[in-house]
Amino acid sequence: MRRAFALAAVSLALVGATAAGAAPTSGIRGRIVEGPTCPVESNPPQPGCAPRPILATLRIHALGGRRIHIARSDGQGVFGLRLPPGTYVVVAQRTGASPFPRPPAPFDVSVHAGHFTTVTIRYDTGIR
Repeated sequence: MRRAFALAAVSLALVGATAAGAAPTSGIRGRIVEGPTCPVESNPPQPGCAPRPILATLRIHALGGRRIHIARSDGQGVFGLRLPPGTYVVVAQRTGASPFPRPPAPFDVSVHAGHFTTVTIRYDTGIR
């Protein structure tokens, strides 16, 4: 009986260690777009004036933390980053030497266990 209990305790400890070392099943994902793309927008929007996906880089760090995570969007503006649960600050980076498109102000995102928080990040083209 003691041996079975000890074996069960060791098995549980190994499962816990494996789970602790595994990649998080939570994080942040979404799209990065730029807009407006036309000088006059209508409601409903014209298809040619929809926000466009862009290649951009995000710097993400835990609220009060120093470790910086980097996420980059692909050609469709899609990005994703696995992160443990917590509150993170997302800082969108400039895409080049020009001030446009202008990245949004830094913002906080809450990540919950077993869930990916979805965000849309909008860069301002300056078109008015």
